[in-house]
Amino acid sequence: MTTAMPRHAAALMVLALSAGCAAPNGTKPGRVGLGDPYTVDPQIAWSRFRRGNIETWTADGPALQALYFIKGIRKGAPLEAAARDQRQRPLFSPEMTPHEIMEFTLDSLAHAGYTQLQAHNLRPADFGRLPGFRFEPDFLYRDGLEGRGSLRAQ
Repeated sequence: MTTAMPRHAAALMVLALSAGCAAPNGTKPGRVGLGDPYTVDPQIAWSRFRRGNIETWTADGPALQALYFIKGIRKGAPLEAAARDQRQRPLFSPEMTPHEIMEFTLDSLAHAGYTQLQAHNLRPADFGRLPGFRFEPDFLYRDGLEGRGSLRAQ
């Protein structure tokens, strides 16, 4: 994949990992809007948390699994959830290629304290009805527990 992402690049990323969050709101099965034009149709109830432009969903608790819906990363902005240190944070550009967005994500996770980060299987994948891409990051949490994620982006 060497083509640049469209100008609306990373309008929404979905990253499945785990992390701590704020107080939850619930959602029931059925179509849920995430902001025009995106919707999700969960088949089970989820707890929902919002922090900046990131909405986190978990069914069994964020220590076991979580979905992160990241909408509208602005040019020159960091991946907000990963921005614990204000110095030298990775910054987003809408001109990034899928490979560069993968590196941006790994750098952001490293900045948030995850270690031994590796990404696998970068490939095209539709994002709803739009073209997008996906990859799987592997990592260690701060406590040494192994983790694996799956990211889809458009």
